[in-house]
Amino acid sequence: MKEAVSLRQLYSKDSSDIQFLVIYIREVHPIDGWDVYAKNRLYTPKTIEKRRKTAKACRETMKHETQAYVDEMDDKVMVAYAAWPERLYLVGKDGRIEIS
Repeated sequence: MKEAVSLRQLYSKDSSDIQFLVIYIREVHPIDGWDVYAKNRLYTPKTIEKRRKTAKACRETMKHETQAYVDEMDDKVMVAYAAWPERLYLVGKDGRIEIS
């Protein structure tokens, strides 16, 4: 069994060869939704401004240096990539998904 590797570890090891990008999507376990106890519990953001603020707080908490974007309120990125609760994709230079 392989040992789990954090995003921070991957970034530290491979950022000179790979461009990393994080897209913040809808909260996975919000207090006002499917609430599962978590250390830093959050409400579902109801506006794009609040979603951006929540994404910034998550990025600061995770302490990763990757470039981060926020999915719009219509969740098009989350739906397009079946990104629930999270996904890691390797996209080739030609735009094709190599590994998911």
